[in-house]
Amino acid sequence: MDPITGRSVKKPTSPWVWVGCGCGLAVVLALALFAGLTYFGYREAKKLEKTLTDPTAREAKVKEVISYDELPAGYYPMMGFSIPFLLDMAMFTDQEPVAGAIAGSDNFKDHGFFFMDMREIRDNREEMRRTLRGEKTKGDSPITQSNVNFDVHEVIRRGTVEVNGTEVLYSAGRGELKQEKDSREGIVAMLMPECPGSNRVRFGLWFSTDPAPQKPLAEADFTGTPADPEALKEFLGHFRLCGE
Repeated sequence: MDPITGRSVKKPTSPWVWVGCGCGLAVVLALALFAGLTYFGYREAKKLEKTLTDPTAREAKVKEVISYDELPAGYYPMMGFSIPFLLDMAMFTDQEPVAGAIAGSDNFKDHGFFFMDMREIRDNREEMRRTLRGEKTKGDSPITQSNVNFDVHEVIRRGTVEVNGTEVLYSAGRGELKQEKDSREGIVAMLMPECPGSNRVRFGLWFSTDPAPQKPLAEADFTGTPADPEALKEFLGHFRLCGE
């Protein structure tokens, strides 16, 4: 009661009520976010399961990463996956996929192809160029960052090739291709198409067995392998490297 007017006065709301409401709202929002992420994760997991076991879904996912009309003879889409906003990756194998079977490292026999489409962050594009040119880099290249690495024992050649109007920087050599727990010896061409006006860094690894692993470089014939510029042009010509 106001002693002057004689009217009743509404008791002010305690600030702790608003704090409590705020905490309650934060809890509700956190629960909603958790539910959303759980649903999103479940949905993405189901999509991944389908692309790993269904050859049609597998090819569709791979084509989202790198499109093509017809693959080189003896190559099949193995797997495609994405890390939202950061990295898309496609893998091709020399083993024909079986419906219901999950693709794994044992799906490779003699050759394969990895292609990665990564968001340009800081100087990762220039670091990739320096890696392929054999220049000293500041740190890990985009290849190392993507958990796929090639331990070069002997560089066979470096250079550029033109593929359907796109310049592709490459470095080919003998060595060991490593991906998580799997590794294999052979010949690998690390490559990077230059795509003007794009904010994505695209690069790939084409690998095959070494036709003459015991011979020194000067005596070995690398015709038809990833270390052959003409073979590299023919192989990459099947793909739209810049996503066009």
